[in-house]
Amino acid sequence: MQSKKISLTRLKELAKAQGLTLASFTGLAPLESSVKALNDWQRAGYAGEMAYMQRAPELLCTPQNLLPEARSMVSLAVLYEQQAVLERPHGSGRVARYAWGNDYHSVLKARLVNLVRTLEAQMGALITFKVFSDAVPLLERAVAERAGLGFIGKNSLLISPGTGSLFFLAEVLWDVEIEDSVLPVLAGTCGTCSRCIEACPTAAIVADKTIDARRCISYLTIEKRTEFKLWERRAIGEWVFGCDVCQEVCPFNHATLKRGAPQHLAEFDRSQGAGPFLELSEILAIRDDAAFRKRFEKSPLLRAKRRGLLRNAACVAANTLAEVCVPVLIDAASSDSEEMVRTHALWALSELGKAGSRVATQYLDKVQFHDDTEDA
Repeated sequence: MQSKKISLTRLKELAKAQGLTLASFTGLAPLESSVKALNDWQRAGYAGEMAYMQRAPELLCTPQNLLPEARSMVSLAVLYEQQAVLERPHGSGRVARYAWGNDYHSVLKARLVNLVRTLEAQMGALITFKVFSDAVPLLERAVAERAGLGFIGKNSLLISPGTGSLFFLAEVLWDVEIEDSVLPVLAGTCGTCSRCIEACPTAAIVADKTIDARRCISYLTIEKRTEFKLWERRAIGEWVFGCDVCQEVCPFNHATLKRGAPQHLAEFDRSQGAGPFLELSEILAIRDDAAFRKRFEKSPLLRAKRRGLLRNAACVAANTLAEVCVPVLIDAASSDSEEMVRTHALWALSELGKAGSRVATQYLDKVQFHDDTEDA
């Protein structure tokens, strides 16, 4: 059988040709140092409603389980857009940077498959492989850290000195050997810096490298499927999908944000997807799942589902005193098919009524709505 090997230098060349920013590799030994930390995190209840993050730690920390024939694992990163964000327009909500363009899952999978097919053609041999990007039971950041792409910061994100943290991660498991015998090492540390901890609006960073997802705005607006508690409605602030606060205050990202570095793949440009802001009235007017899927085709925002995104939009409308949203909030409260959407629309109207919206108050009086959330 023909031996399948590649040097790290050649691997990086192939990755660069696919628009991938960083590339390295690691062996397949279990991520033993992560097992206890993950177990403690799970036991603390920090996973919230994310059942997929409550799998056995040994499963999430054992790459070989995903492809028994594998001989090595490639870890890659690609930058998403790092342009400066302008002031949020009134009546809109903010979107996390990673979701400005097309859905990274499908974009990166295609690039990784192309990388493998290119190597197959050069070797003249078929490669047994699997490719992943945030869609596999594996601790990707721990894999990337062991591969030398960076270090895990206090905000639990992978940070690459000189590059920052504004990138996607992806992996290739394959039956190809990396000829370099020594794993690359990229040293780095947050040192005494605690800006991300201090800036987090919801105090979600509860310890070094430890996030209580139940308090994280990204979790609340994307992963949480149920109704918001009162504090959660207010906590998301102006974020309708995701959150970038801990990355935007990180010194490792200051240089790239100041330069306004572009994304490395055209598919992630803001013109290809939702962009940095969503008009709340437009979102709140989406009345069925088919229209939602059409509006956000190829976008990561599909992850929140229609009911979740409208829930978020209603809360942001209240938090930002977007009185312009009152008419569509009334329509949502009156006719949306989802109780969760109706509930949050009514609450938003109550908040806007308290802030002085006569139209909102008149509607609430008409339906005899009593806001009992303060008692919840």
